[in-house]
Amino acid sequence: MESIDLSANPIDPRKPFQRALRPKTKRHKADLLRPSDHTSGLNLTEKPNRHSNEFFRSLINKMFHGFAIFEVRYDPLGKPYDFQCVEVNPAFEQVIGLKADQIVGNTLSLALRESESAWMDLCLRVAQHGEKEKLRNYFPTLRKDLEIFAFCPASSQLAVMVFDVTESEQMKKMLLNGEEGFRSIAENSDSGILISYDIDTPFVYANQCAAELTGYSSNELLKLRPSQLLEASEIPKVRQRIQLRLQGKPAPKRYATTLVLQNGQLLPIEVYGARVIWRGRPAVMTQFRDISFYKQVENQLEKTNKDLERRVQERTAELMNTAGELEKKKEELLRHKMDLERANRELVQTNTALSVLARNIDRSHSEFEQKIAGIVSSRILPVIEELRHARIPEKSLAALDVISTYLSDLTPSSTKSHEVVVSLSPMEMRVAVMIKKGFSSNQIGRLLHISLDTVKTHRRSIRRKLGLCNSSINLASYLKFKIGEQYRPPPAPLWNKLQ
Repeated sequence: MESIDLSANPIDPRKPFQRALRPKTKRHKADLLRPSDHTSGLNLTEKPNRHSNEFFRSLINKMFHGFAIFEVRYDPLGKPYDFQCVEVNPAFEQVIGLKADQIVGNTLSLALRESESAWMDLCLRVAQHGEKEKLRNYFPTLRKDLEIFAFCPASSQLAVMVFDVTESEQMKKMLLNGEEGFRSIAENSDSGILISYDIDTPFVYANQCAAELTGYSSNELLKLRPSQLLEASEIPKVRQRIQLRLQGKPAPKRYATTLVLQNGQLLPIEVYGARVIWRGRPAVMTQFRDISFYKQVENQLEKTNKDLERRVQERTAELMNTAGELEKKKEELLRHKMDLERANRELVQTNTALSVLARNIDRSHSEFEQKIAGIVSSRILPVIEELRHARIPEKSLAALDVISTYLSDLTPSSTKSHEVVVSLSPMEMRVAVMIKKGFSSNQIGRLLHISLDTVKTHRRSIRRKLGLCNSSINLASYLKFKIGEQYRPPPAPLWNKLQ
């Protein structure tokens, strides 16, 4: 029975199905320990996690064939010359005859005790060219027939799978020596063994393990043809391969197919086919074993890969959305920045305009004050001066002094009188001017036609408004200091008359 070929190794009961360790899809063509494009968690050299490495590490440790990972050592010219062991499974320890702590960390040449040059040459070729290769040879140091597969799962890494084919080689030798010796080995084998002359002729031999796996008895199997244990879609391919093998031509030896059991169920199996001489005639010996467990592992691996792809796609979409949002935020910030820069330019321009306007206003104000001062000094004050020298009543003369004080407050040079002018009422201002001129309260009352009490009330109000709470301060002196003497007082006789 034949289907998809995996290698040219005979089946050993301690060897798992090789194809079950590889996903079917091209994208995940790598071996179980080869790093994936989506996750680095499949590498046994990394720290295991609950969902990936622990599962695969457990699987590798349960394998019946040896498995090891090495780091390639290169010389200064970049050529590989040795391999440092990183990881081994228990089956590899058994094949080499050394414990893991004696192998891991050491080189392959030291583990092989530098005596198995064929093994080392195979690994050097694979490390140098990157092409997977296999070797089937007897190793005298180990006293075993081994089949070795070597490939590069990643840069600077070498993976080695070792199959102990000593039993199969012994079985071939026993077949050459005699049927009795073959039967003694085949009946104790953990693999099902069937021998037939053709796909359409009944089996001529079936061991006990083959009967247990198929559900038929050994006698029932000897009445069945190989085609009866195959699915219809597999028969044409198997027929062609068996014919090639019987003719001594190259044909795939190790492969996987499905066995139709007695109860009609399908059992995934790993098969090794070889051409033998049975009772003087060329025949095909088929060794097979149950690989349903590895099929489950393969399905689980495919499911895990799909889940990883889904997670990667979801995460990628999430990151793309986040990147889009960040890009929008960036554009929004740039817009805000441009708005702020534009507003800042406008504020600078406005501030400049306001500064110019303020300077213009100050200049206009200064010019206006100078104009008023000029008019007061050149036109109004001379008229007041003429009125002072005219023979006018003293009451009117006091009024002229009040007017003169008000006008002088309008000029820029007058700052002292401003406090008095803005604080006092018109009547209080007239009284204050007379006090400054030296008039007594009685004189002020007669000139302004008010009572003495009213004059005293005005005096108190003037003191209060000017903040002269201290009675020791002379009001007349204070007013002279504040209002000043802009003009000459009238002639003395006028004052004397009023006294």
